[in-house]
Amino acid sequence: MPTTVLTIVLLMCSGTMAGGMVLVAAAVIPTFRRLPLASYVQMHSMLSHYIDRYMPAIVLLTIPVGFATMWLSVRWSALVGIGVLLTIFAAGISYFGNAPINRAIRSWDSERVPVESLQLRERWCRLHLWRTVAGFLALMVFAAAAALH
Repeated sequence: MPTTVLTIVLLMCSGTMAGGMVLVAAAVIPTFRRLPLASYVQMHSMLSHYIDRYMPAIVLLTIPVGFATMWLSVRWSALVGIGVLLTIFAAGISYFGNAPINRAIRSWDSERVPVESLQLRERWCRLHLWRTVAGFLALMVFAAAAALH
């Protein structure tokens, strides 16, 4: 019974994480790239302000729930462990890559966008695509472990 509840929570957390990342990759990044720089800075600042309220908590909750699930479901622990590692990889990209860029962009005046804004935007997009791949693969691995359970 505890394994079933943990598996449901794990799938909900990783599904929310992966879904949010895929949405940003499929809709927000193309929008970012088409906006004038001043509008991009405003939009990125607003989006990161709201997304940063819940996404880190969901990603960070996925990790201990994954470890607990792995500990309780010995037969599928290797699969769940791979999902946890992929989630940690996505969290690391977020923490060390995307989050510092978000903070920098939120500090900018949209009327005086710094020269390096285009390079930072592209770096943020590339980092986001990497964490999206990791988050989506984590969800797939967790789902496979749940199906085999």
